[in-house]
Amino acid sequence: MPKLVEVNLEGNSIEGSISDLSNSTSLQYLFLANNRLTGVVPPFLGLLNNISQVSLENNWLQGPLPAFNKSRAPKLNFTSNGFCLDHPGPCDHRVTTLLQVAQTLYYPFLLAQSWRGNNPCQDWNFITCDDKGNIRTVNLTNLNLTGTISLSFKNLTVLEGLYLGGNRLNGSILDILTSLRQLKILDVSNNNLSGSLPPFSKKKPLSLPQAMLFSSISAGVGVIVMIFVAISYYCKRHFSRIMLNKDIKEDKIRLLRFASGKDDEDIIKKILFVGLWCIQMNPSDRPKMCKVVEMLQGKLESISLESIISSPTVPLL
Repeated sequence: MPKLVEVNLEGNSIEGSISDLSNSTSLQYLFLANNRLTGVVPPFLGLLNNISQVSLENNWLQGPLPAFNKSRAPKLNFTSNGFCLDHPGPCDHRVTTLLQVAQTLYYPFLLAQSWRGNNPCQDWNFITCDDKGNIRTVNLTNLNLTGTISLSFKNLTVLEGLYLGGNRLNGSILDILTSLRQLKILDVSNNNLSGSLPPFSKKKPLSLPQAMLFSSISAGVGVIVMIFVAISYYCKRHFSRIMLNKDIKEDKIRLLRFASGKDDEDIIKKILFVGLWCIQMNPSDRPKMCKVVEMLQGKLESISLESIISSPTVPLL
């Protein structure tokens, strides 16, 4: 919008980051005070030749203050935000890295509430440092975050624990995480991630599945494909006939009756029951791979099907 002259959105409880208005070359007035804006102020503001007044007070903005040409500096009001410095200039490298992490998560308000100032080891929630000021853990578990895993995690070179489980992250687990030589725990369970696990070095103190916790929609689909392949194999090899009956009156499934022994019938039942657990609508309800193995190796009676069948979010076929 090159002819846009004024933007006034003050006091509207707007959340998120400031949109790119770099094409609005005629912009003179930008009023965004008294909202819930987060993230870094985009540098385009300092490049607008006609800007004469900028009001961003009482938000949750982070990172460096934008720089303007002193010869044409506009009237500014940036008070009551979370900038790293009270003057234009680069933030501490740790702050820059963590704000880049927040960027791929769409600058969530929950992080902006404490990720303020220029020292992430001082009162920043979800961050743990050692006595030398090195960031050792980032724990963003169960915060309902969306977005992707940031490339900038590679800059936290002494990171030991990265906890991202229980969110709604998509994309893949980045190969760059393998460069973190001191990483001991990586938890990305119960997200919407896809793809394969990066080739972590065997020399690292990571063990699967205790330290590397991975769960995703694609993983659930992979498990269920594996299960049905196993069923097909068993059926072809052992059974002449399978009958699947549905007892509508009791709203329960009498899963399988085979012309074969009870042991084989129990095996197929376990495979089916575990498969139903693995395709739960809510990713947080799906079992981790270690639990899948435990259920398949355990007794049939230890696997509960009642809650799956009765769940209103899971259609009964």
